[in-house]
Amino acid sequence: MSSISEVGLINPISVFAERANDGILVNNGYQLVAGLNRLEACKRLGWKTIPAVMLALDDLHCQLAEVDENLCGSKLTPADRALFTRRRKDIYLALHPETRNGGDRGNQHTGGVQRQNDNLSFCQNTAAQTGVDRRTIERDTARGEALGDAVLTDVRAHPSPHFHTT
Repeated sequence: MSSISEVGLINPISVFAERANDGILVNNGYQLVAGLNRLEACKRLGWKTIPAVMLALDDLHCQLAEVDENLCGSKLTPADRALFTRRRKDIYLALHPETRNGGDRGNQHTGGVQRQNDNLSFCQNTAAQTGVDRRTIERDTARGEALGDAVLTDVRAHPSPHFHTT
């Protein structure tokens, strides 16, 4: 909030127009995709309007953008990372079902090298999008799948100072 007060909003929030099946705008017309903390800071500063980028994405791509925004956050707990990574995997596989078994790993004609236009596996894509190494993504995904949303949400709501991961 102090940064926005001093230098302004450098990165606008991202929204998409939310429409019902009949084309009518719902939720005052817009759904937030990225920038909740920025939006809250601007509200506290008394701003009546805030710069926003309007995204032209379908629902799954909006969910993916929101999850990626969270995964790139620097203050995530292990439970946060596990929850968002597992959700990202569900969304990514819904968008790219052909990658369910690891994506295209190349073949004898490409020398086993994946071509740039081939769909990446979930872990490869997530590593590229978030800058997190593949092993961490595999670990966070396994943790998220093993614990499930209910447990991870509860852990996030009631963090323990003794909850550590290696």
